Amino acid sequence: MLERFRSLARTRPDAAALIDGDTGAITTRAALLARSAELAAQLASSGMRESDALALQLPNSVDFVAAFLAALQLRQVVVPIDRDGAESEVAKILAAFAVRG
Repeated sequence: MLERFRSLARTRPDAAALIDGDTGAITTRAALLARSAELAAQLASSGMRESDALALQLPNSVDFVAAFLAALQLRQVVVPIDRDGAESEVAKILAAFAVRG
């Protein structure tokens, strides 16, 4: 999936990757790829390694997609967390996937 997106970004970097449903703001493929690379570098520098679980508790947004792509770049496991989930349920999910704090 990541390689396919990279290929699309190389072919048409200025094409829309995402359109914000609330504001109509357009994020291009190149901008999304750059944002995800930046996040991947931040995750790596914070000590995240391949196969680590990365919990994402974000709204459906550019940030969620960028973080998802960043995790793919680092070969991490993405654990999406319901933003409205009960704290006890979130704690169980984090424990089950051994998500580090």
